[in-house]
Amino acid sequence: MKRVCALIAASLLTLSLAACGHSQQGGANKSSSASQPQTPSSTGSSWKWDHKIEIMVPASPGGGLDVTLRALQPYLEEALGTHIVIDCRSGGSGVTGYTYSYSETPRDGYYFQFTAPTAIFSAAAGKFEVPLWDELIAVSGCVQAEGVIFASPSAPFQTLEELLSFAKAHPGEVSIAIDAPTGNSGVLCTQFEEGAGVTFNWVTGGADEAVISTIAGETDLLLATWSETSAYVESGDVVPIVFLSKERNPLVSDVPCSGEIGIDIELGYARMFTCLEGTPQEAIDAFEAAVHKACSTPEWETWLAENGFVNHYLWTGEETASILTDFYTVGQELLSAG
Repeated sequence: MKRVCALIAASLLTLSLAACGHSQQGGANKSSSASQPQTPSSTGSSWKWDHKIEIMVPASPGGGLDVTLRALQPYLEEALGTHIVIDCRSGGSGVTGYTYSYSETPRDGYYFQFTAPTAIFSAAAGKFEVPLWDELIAVSGCVQAEGVIFASPSAPFQTLEELLSFAKAHPGEVSIAIDAPTGNSGVLCTQFEEGAGVTFNWVTGGADEAVISTIAGETDLLLATWSETSAYVESGDVVPIVFLSKERNPLVSDVPCSGEIGIDIELGYARMFTCLEGTPQEAIDAFEAAVHKACSTPEWETWLAENGFVNHYLWTGEETASILTDFYTVGQELLSAG
C-alpha cells in the first residue's frame, strides 16, 4: 500500500504545482477514454433557481469537506439566490455518496457534489458499480487545505523533534488516524514517513472517528486539516505537531512545517464541485459563476485566512475538469501497476 501511495505522491505533486499556477489548459470533461464537451467558464447564464439546491458531500459531517462547505454556504446561497441543503454521505472512499447522487437524484440543475480527489481514485480503481466517471462533470474548484499532523495529549511526545526521536526508536509503534489510506491522507502520510525516515501504524476511520480516537488517546497521531481541528487545539484536546507544507502557516507560525526538516510537500486536500451528465448546461454555468462570486467576497477571504487557506485553487470548470482527469489517469496507472 505504501508503495502505491508513494507513486500517487510523486504524480500528484506535479499536478498540485501545475494547478496552483493555473497552468492546466483544459482537457476532457470526464474520462480520458470518453470524449465529453468541456465545461465552459460562463458568467452570463440566465438560469435561475426557484427552490433549494442539494449538495452531496461524500464524507462524514464535521470533516474537512463539510466544514469548508458550511463556511461557504451563506455566501454561496446569496450568490445563487436560493437555499442549500448539505447532505453528508460517508463510506467507501466516496463510493456511498456518489452512488447515491448517481442513482437517486435527478439531473435537473438542483443537485451538485462537493468532493476531494479520493472519490476520483475510487472511480479509477473500479470501486463503483455505476459508470460514475463517464457521467461526472467538473464545475469549479474551491480550496486546497494543508495536511497537519496532530498529537494526542497523552502521546509520549508533544513536539516534532520528540515525535521523530520516539518514532525512530520505536518503528511501527506510533499510531496515526487517517481517513483515506489510498487517498490524499495516505499520500501525505507516506510523503512524511519517507522524508522523515519513520514508519507509523495507520488506523483507518471516518474523519469524526479519527478525531475522537486521538482525543481519547486510542491513537497517538491524527492527520487532518487545521480548519476542521483547530477548535480541538484551542480546547487542549489535540496538539499540533507539524504542517505538511514547505513553509510555516502564518496563522499559527509557532507550529513547524515539514519543509524545515527537508520534506517539501505541496499536495493538500483539494476541494471541488461536480455534477452529473444531464444537468442543464445553463445551471452548470450559473453554479460555477456563483461559486466564483461567493469565493470573492471579503468575508470568505477572511475565513480562508483565519483557517490557514489561500484562494489559489478557485479553478474554473475547465481547469477543474483537467485536474480531475489527471487524478483519474494517475489512479488508472496505479491500478495497472498493481
